[in-house]
Amino acid sequence: MLSKEFVCGGKAIFTLEVPESFQKQENTRPHYTYKVSEPKFTVPFLFVSVLTGPENTKDYTYLGILFPETGIVKFTEKSQFTNDAPCVRLLRRVTANLWAGTGAKIEAAGFKLHHEGKCGKCGRRLTVPQSIECGIGPECIKGMGYGAPVVTGMDIARNGGIMEDVYGSPDWETENDWYKES
Repeated sequence: MLSKEFVCGGKAIFTLEVPESFQKQENTRPHYTYKVSEPKFTVPFLFVSVLTGPENTKDYTYLGILFPETGIVKFTEKSQFTNDAPCVRLLRRVTANLWAGTGAKIEAAGFKLHHEGKCGKCGRRLTVPQSIECGIGPECIKGMGYGAPVVTGMDIARNGGIMEDVYGSPDWETENDWYKES
């Protein structure tokens, strides 16, 4: 299972595979590929793009920013999507679960997360089985704070931050719960 450390590594590319029944019911694509990259300047967020064309190295469209401390995905003036876009809703559900430590719910609901076989931090090919599983190489994981406490969407809402309906609840029981509002 991918980790929030992988997603926030600065060079993460991952694909969310959508179950066929969910695709038909919600009229979504079979999968969504996301690129989460570190800006060239020091800021407290990462850039998120989604693959929208056939060229898998350059056909990414800007989605917004991801805050590594919380997993919240927000839009900026240059965002090309809206809150109701499937790629946005699915990404928010994924980050909500990864940050809450409930990533297993993603697969239990029939969805699958795949990384491209490279370290999410340095971009080198992964060969160690544990690294392949989490998406971070053994050297990179040492300095990333692996296992740090998680902050959930509910924690943020309780503290007057982003409300849960924007952030996305990490709870679901089946693939169809992806779009249900809590």
